[in-house]
Amino acid sequence: MRFVFLLIIGLSSASAMASSLPLQQLQLPAGFRIHVYAENIPNARSMDLSPSGTLFVGSRSAGKVYAIVDRNRDGKADQVYVIAQGLNMPNGVSFLNGSLYVAEVNRILRYDKIEWMLHAPPEPVVISTDFPSDEHHGWKFIRIGPDNKLYVPIGAPCNVCLEYGYAAITRLELDGSRHEIFAEGVRNTVGFDWHPVTKELWFTDNGRDQLGDDVPADELNRAPKKGMHFGFPYCHGGDTLDPEFGLGHRCKEYKPPVQKLGAHVASLGMRFYTGTMFPAEYKNQIFIAEHGSWNRSKKVGYRITLVQLKGNKAVSYTPFISGWLQGETAWGRPVDVEIMADGSMLISDDKAGVVYRLVYTGDSSGSKTQTKPALQETLDIEEKTKINPQRSNPVIQNNQPTVTIETEDSRQDMMDRNSIPVQPSSTSRQIPEQNVPPQEMLDRQNQRVIDSESGGHDPFSAVKKQQMQDSEP
Repeated sequence: MRFVFLLIIGLSSASAMASSLPLQQLQLPAGFRIHVYAENIPNARSMDLSPSGTLFVGSRSAGKVYAIVDRNRDGKADQVYVIAQGLNMPNGVSFLNGSLYVAEVNRILRYDKIEWMLHAPPEPVVISTDFPSDEHHGWKFIRIGPDNKLYVPIGAPCNVCLEYGYAAITRLELDGSRHEIFAEGVRNTVGFDWHPVTKELWFTDNGRDQLGDDVPADELNRAPKKGMHFGFPYCHGGDTLDPEFGLGHRCKEYKPPVQKLGAHVASLGMRFYTGTMFPAEYKNQIFIAEHGSWNRSKKVGYRITLVQLKGNKAVSYTPFISGWLQGETAWGRPVDVEIMADGSMLISDDKAGVVYRLVYTGDSSGSKTQTKPALQETLDIEEKTKINPQRSNPVIQNNQPTVTIETEDSRQDMMDRNSIPVQPSSTSRQIPEQNVPPQEMLDRQNQRVIDSESGGHDPFSAVKKQQMQDSEP
């Protein structure tokens, strides 16, 4: 018999635990506010939302999949369900038509009618085992595309190598059939999305290590069609030939990135902003979670960045939220972003074990705004990346200007890149009970009983928060 653990977070205990995070250190654009949406989510990684508002969250080292419910739609989660545990790096989650798809290292699972069975999830259906078992870059971000196909990357099982069937984005039918390669030369993508207008695939990619602090760049790429090659392992960042695998190749043979991101920032989850809460200039622009470096001499990343587009061209790349990194110490590490129905943004943090909610109120009083757009200043200065003359195998570059940006990867991203006090938004809404899944209806009824019997005190509010280790496997 499967045992399912249910964490019921009382508002008083949640507020107490949330207050331990130094949210006041986060720098936000004027008019934005951030608060903890849900906590007690160890190793919270990739996310997906159901139409009814259930948030599904994968993990890596925790081996768990979570379902998070905000019953009263007040902008803070009421319940966190552990709907699966003991899985092999279940990083990726994707929801469609009542079913949750979960990616382990070497297989894809499907949990049917999951929202109706959060207390007692069904046994999963195994829809595919057609994936390598390598753990190096083996965890997967997955999403279902506009073509109703499941897109699943296969990361390079190394820092840099040439292995057939790896370093690619693949896709398959929802029943696991017709598995094919969609894009090649993709070292390790842990985040992608489709443009809301053109329906073209855009994705982040983590650059290789061990070429120095400032090369090569991470990438934001666009794949409008099947069959494109994005350079790995021959060319990195669109302009840096690999000192070993690049011999005999030229970078112009491969599709360059739309935007070079910081070297070693560990760019993970990305989404186009499709909501209406934020100001109009953010519509259809790209937000990226930069998890942070793991082996750079000076840490960088640990932030949310914004890439603004004009057509299919990037016109700026700037920090949007920073402050998780204080000096050389990080207290949080953003992994993924997700846009809610009301237009607010959710951000997962696998170090703090929480999901944040970002809202726009238009009120800048009391907010800590960014005063130093250092990244934009760097982008405005076109300079070539210095090549170390001491290197016996120098990095070969073409004549395109490159941008030197401090960035980094993380110990958690040694598997992502390595060898190989705010009020809820007024736009929060109540969903009529006739549109709520039966499980949530039951939750609402049970909560009324709990409230009436305990005077509003949640008897499960003393759940102890799991300590997160600073060092990641």
